[in-house]
Amino acid sequence: MKKIFTLVFFIFPAVVALAQQNNIKSPNPNIAGMDPSVVAGHFEMERTNKGNGQVEHINVNYSLSPAPFDKVLDLDLSTAENILFSAVITDAKNKEVARWAPANENYFYKTSINISPLPPGDYLLTIYWQMVPGIHHYSIPFTKNKQ
Repeated sequence: MKKIFTLVFFIFPAVVALAQQNNIKSPNPNIAGMDPSVVAGHFEMERTNKGNGQVEHINVNYSLSPAPFDKVLDLDLSTAENILFSAVITDAKNKEVARWAPANENYFYKTSINISPLPPGDYLLTIYWQMVPGIHHYSIPFTKNKQ
């Protein structure tokens, strides 16, 4: 009896944990890299904590869809903290061709940017935070295809 109890006591939690791990599905399979119509990744931003003055590193997940890009560019941004982001699309000559800015600070953004008026070509989506263009940013290149 003692052997059975020991066996159940040590093996059962491991089996349950393994079963739970195998049943976990990504809340957004696009971010998990399973969908070829999505360009996804992450970057890290730094922010100074106002309370203690230490620099915090905050992970930002992003996804652009539907690739290949044609009429619309769907942008998803998510972080663990509320952060005010904005985004600018520039062409190969570094000319601004589109802009997005939310009304409020949040930890998750989902927006669509109309790129149908843009001619086919290479573009750069630059994400800004803390509303300081040129200082705090991350850029993601993408190509707009013919319609």
